[in-house]
Amino acid sequence: MKKIVLSIIIGISLAGCYYDKADVINPNAAFVSCDTTNVNYSTIASILSNNNCLNCHSGSAGSGGKIALDSYASAKASAVNGELLPSVRQDAACAACAANYQPMPLGGSKISDCNVNKIAAWIHQGCKN
Repeated sequence: MKKIVLSIIIGISLAGCYYDKADVINPNAAFVSCDTTNVNYSTIASILSNNNCLNCHSGSAGSGGKIALDSYASAKASAVNGELLPSVRQDAACAACAANYQPMPLGGSKISDCNVNKIAAWIHQGCKN
């Protein structure tokens, strides 16, 4: 009888330890599949292209917002000037964009958090080509 009661108590104790909120246990779980190591311009160009950024922000499109992103040199200049990241993060943290700030992509869905993290990593890693 003692073994049964002890087994029940241990079972209840162990069941009480179960917690299925992975994001609470590991708040970085959502970013595990987002590889931000060794991000280069090719990665960034793909993100910009897939999010229709180049429709407005290219030399051939008239460079909407006076920011061109269709070449490594122009994207790096926008990143170094602090114009790129606040727009994709959708905040007006930089002085250059605060006056006429509009979240990008204009009229589109916000760029995914993973892709925003990749752009931030590219900038923080020195804008590798």
